[in-house]
Amino acid sequence: MRNYLIIVVTLLLLAAASFQAHAVPITTASDDSDRITDNLFPRMLKGKPRGNPQSSGFLEKGFKASKGMKEKGKSFRSDDSGLRYQKFVMYENRTKPIATYPMPKELSTELRYYSNAYSVVTREDYEMRGRDVTKYIQKVGGYPARPSSDEYWENFRFVCQVQKLRREGNLPSDPKIWTPPDLWKDDDVYKVAEKVRDEYPGANQAALLSSWFANNGRRTIQLDYSILPFRCMDDFIGTEVRLAAMLSWAIGAVAPINFCAKWHVGQCRPEEMAWKIASGEIAEEDVPTDIYEMVKNMALTKATDFTQYKVGSPNHPSWPAMHSAASSMSLWLPVVANLTDEQYCEVLRTDYAVSFARTCAGVHYVSDNIAGLKMGQEIVANELTRHLVDVYGADGNAVMKKISKYRFDWSNFDPETCTTT
Repeated sequence: MRNYLIIVVTLLLLAAASFQAHAVPITTASDDSDRITDNLFPRMLKGKPRGNPQSSGFLEKGFKASKGMKEKGKSFRSDDSGLRYQKFVMYENRTKPIATYPMPKELSTELRYYSNAYSVVTREDYEMRGRDVTKYIQKVGGYPARPSSDEYWENFRFVCQVQKLRREGNLPSDPKIWTPPDLWKDDDVYKVAEKVRDEYPGANQAALLSSWFANNGRRTIQLDYSILPFRCMDDFIGTEVRLAAMLSWAIGAVAPINFCAKWHVGQCRPEEMAWKIASGEIAEEDVPTDIYEMVKNMALTKATDFTQYKVGSPNHPSWPAMHSAASSMSLWLPVVANLTDEQYCEVLRTDYAVSFARTCAGVHYVSDNIAGLKMGQEIVANELTRHLVDVYGADGNAVMKKISKYRFDWSNFDPETCTTT
């Protein structure tokens, strides 16, 4: 009976796992526009927290590396408010409004009832009671860079470079940008992007847990009984079932706040910006030359062509990334379990891989991913103690102590070495 239950839980956890694919050679491209390993990514990640939406915290050398951004004629450098998320369709032949952010109540009502916009969570939403989304936005580093700033174009350049590599069948070759978890090590760039397309929430983290639940018939993950009360030596309900429930709880706790932040900020998707360039809506002289050329060489016929997915990005704003925010297992799992160093590294790499894979697919900026990872950790850190105490009778003081031990800044994560400082 026990083996049957293990199989059932394992199948449920793996229900949305993607099909396997063979690896392809990973190479770096030869021209300057493809060189995404020259300290660009680490510099982007190590940007200082920002309180000003127009600040340029990532750049160390200004915009000297970019050509084509003339001092005059920049149509959106003084006011980029028109370059916000607009990817939604109205129903019933209603006129499509121009979305502004933070979104007025009348507009949010229009989108909720008469558009295909996903999960329009406002500050008045029931699940936002007692929660101030602006405080969470500041906690994760402030508002994202906008198109009026150099920092935005560095973010967009990186997405374009990754899309160029994807079209060539390659993943980034720098291990500090891409070192996959063991379960992903044979995946090519197409499979990586497909792993995070419309999958069951938490499916990739569930696959990792499942590999530890049934390893040659022996469970290889151990709960921390100084945190959770001991029940018995072989506790299927207290291990497999409990960890599956924890995974779902964490995603559910994060989602409303993260979506509220999305609709409060309204960051445009990479594909929206790419199409504005490709269609000529943004003048050539207003775009860095290397970015303009990369986008034009993609020969886009529609905005969604920028991405791997036929339908492009989901119908909600880009920042913070929800796949990333849902990837908080690297905080809650080491709190409730005694992980080995190898297991902890795999958890970190899995959360990071789910996050970065969305940039491989072309639907997120890296800044979306890092903000999402930080958002998920922040929310789970705030709510985990009460959840474990109320539901499982955990020792609250012990929980808070372990949370403090395992909190870190995702800006500092190195997937190659699995270090967080």
